[in-house]
Amino acid sequence: MVIWSLLTESERNELIAEKIFKWVKKGSLWYEDSNILGSATENLPNYLNDDKAALEKLKKYNSYQLTKMFPLKYRTIIESNENRAYSDNMNESIYKAILVVSGIIKAE
Repeated sequence: MVIWSLLTESERNELIAEKIFKWVKKGSLWYEDSNILGSATENLPNYLNDDKAALEKLKKYNSYQLTKMFPLKYRTIIESNENRAYSDNMNESIYKAILVVSGIIKAE
């Protein structure tokens, strides 16, 4: 299992791109949606700063809760209380919860 707190911001974004958005890395190039025949890029979108992308992914689940807690902390729960994540950043909270549901990281 991946330990989220040990990842750099760049590594976190790469994990989100690979596991949630299905990007594939071949050498130094990234291919969107596992389509290695499509166009490639060296730079991934910054998913940690993309509210729209995070909320679209969250809305694909039948049951979820996103809570802004005091002081400036977010909690996301997907499907059950075991699948929860906390962060100072809303998007990071959402992505962490999705990774928990997927079995890639442990709940906090």
